[in-house]
Amino acid sequence: MEDNTYDNTDSGVLWQPHAGTNVKALGTINNKGVESDALMLEQKTKDGEIYNTIWLKMSNFYINDITDNPNQPKYGTNKFGERRLAGWVNKKADGTPYIKLAVSDRTESNIVGMNGEKQEDNTAEPLPKQTNYDGSDNDVPF
Repeated sequence: MEDNTYDNTDSGVLWQPHAGTNVKALGTINNKGVESDALMLEQKTKDGEIYNTIWLKMSNFYINDITDNPNQPKYGTNKFGERRLAGWVNKKADGTPYIKLAVSDRTESNIVGMNGEKQEDNTAEPLPKQTNYDGSDNDVPF
C-alpha cells in the first residue's frame, strides 16, 4: 500500500503575519552560558485574546540580489547549524505571496556567498552584498 502522507522534512514556508501580530521587544537570552538573540511577538487568538511568544534567532537570512538565474533562491544562508537554508518567493493561485524554504546539507557546490562566489566550508557567515538599505521591507513580498 502506498503511503500518501505529506512529508515536510527539510522544508518550510513563511507567510505574511496575521493582523494583530506585533514585534514588542528585541534582545538577548542567556541560557546556561549560551547567548541567543531573541524576539518577543504579541499575537491574538481568533477570539481576540492577546498572548506573547518568544522566538530565538536561528540564522541570518541574506537577500540574494545578485543573480542571473531565476531558479536561484531570493534568500539564503550557509550557516544554519551544520546545514544551509534557502528561500524562494512564490505566490499561491489566488496571488497570496509567501516564501518557500528548503533546508539542505552543505556541499561543495552550494557553499557560495551572496555574491555568487565560492566560499570555504567554515563557520563564518557569508558577507551580504552591501546595498543602500533604507530600512523598508521592500524585498519581502508582503
